[in-house]
Amino acid sequence: MIPSHSFSILQPPPLTSNMNLSIILLCFLTLSSSSSTIATAFNITDILQNFPDFILFNTLLSQTGIASNINSRSTVTLLAIDNSTASQLTSRPTETLRNILSIHVLLDYFDTLKLRNLKTRSVDVTTLYQSTGIAQGRQGFINITKLPNNQISFASDVVGANSDVRFIGVLVTQPYNISVIHVSGIVIAPGIDDTLIPSPKRPDPPPAPVPVPAPPSPDEGAADAPVEDDKAPIRAPAPAPAPAPAPAPASAESPEDIAPNVDEDSDSDSDSSSIRKQTIVGFVVSVVFIVVMLTFAC
Repeated sequence: MIPSHSFSILQPPPLTSNMNLSIILLCFLTLSSSSSTIATAFNITDILQNFPDFILFNTLLSQTGIASNINSRSTVTLLAIDNSTASQLTSRPTETLRNILSIHVLLDYFDTLKLRNLKTRSVDVTTLYQSTGIAQGRQGFINITKLPNNQISFASDVVGANSDVRFIGVLVTQPYNISVIHVSGIVIAPGIDDTLIPSPKRPDPPPAPVPVPAPPSPDEGAADAPVEDDKAPIRAPAPAPAPAPAPAPASAESPEDIAPNVDEDSDSDSDSSSIRKQTIVGFVVSVVFIVVMLTFAC
């Protein structure tokens, strides 16, 4: 007799709530990863090939490796320059060219609507150059500014940088992954091409106040008459009048009082001498007359 064996089919363990949740989460992550990969799949080289005016710019991006770096990002805005503008970069060394082009890659999404509706008048945006780790100061940032004439300017955030680059239009957008914007010129951060980084300009000191001359007094105006000839000799000021001498005491005789007395004495002496002479002459004449008379009488 062949013994009979009983066989039982193994059943999988019942699914618990935790297992169900894990399976659902795994499926969700798989689908999210797939959709994200599809959404961010772009090639900047293929995009720019559709625009003949940007062929040279597209070539420079590929030669410097910037194109591969752009394609590896999930969100970028490229500031594109046309062929005539890009021709100004062809003579730059490869490293300098790479640094300049990396400043034109913004690590954020901007299209026409977002640019026109900036929450503030200006905003600073991080560039691909900042992620290289070699940027100095504010070299790795671009300033976007809304101008009063409804234009938008792009400039390096370094003090003294050129701010003449303007927004022209949008070439391609893929919200919110990539946007290619046409700009009017090259954005260069001072110092990135071996030029000196300008220091912040110090404000000029305020002008010194001009002293206001006080109005001349009447005495000064009369004394300081204008001199027509600069070479005319300068007149010395007139000496001040000497103070009058104090009067002498009444009892004392001044030299002036003494001088007239001397003159009077001399005059009186001369008169007395004249009288004496006349008397002598008269006496002599009388004697002579008497003698003559006596002679005739005898």
